[in-house]
Amino acid sequence: MVFYKIYRGKEVLPLIPVIAKMRIHEFKNYPYLYYGNLEYEKEYLQGFALNTHSCLVVATKDDKIIGFVTALPLKSNADIVKEAEVIFSTSDMNSEDFFYLGEFIINKDFRGHGIAS
Repeated sequence: MVFYKIYRGKEVLPLIPVIAKMRIHEFKNYPYLYYGNLEYEKEYLQGFALNTHSCLVVATKDDKIIGFVTALPLKSNADIVKEAEVIFSTSDMNSEDFFYLGEFIINKDFRGHGIAS
């Protein structure tokens, strides 16, 4: 059975090493998008840990992380969304009404089983 848990803000900190490794492993399949390293990953994921409104949803099976999704308010100090405020300042939309969906990663062995739904 797959279990889901939501982590917010500083609750993300202990999961950073596992999530970072999963991101690097998955993104190696898409080198034209991103080629990561642990230092970048730790800094990137720290942005989620420093925001109390961010969330990390983790899927586990047999106590092993098999997938996750990250989300962060666009109105945030995290580096990944730092340019959002400038973009929204030229529109009628408020950045506080939107979230940045970082990534949705499911271990390839568990894809196609409804975990993401």
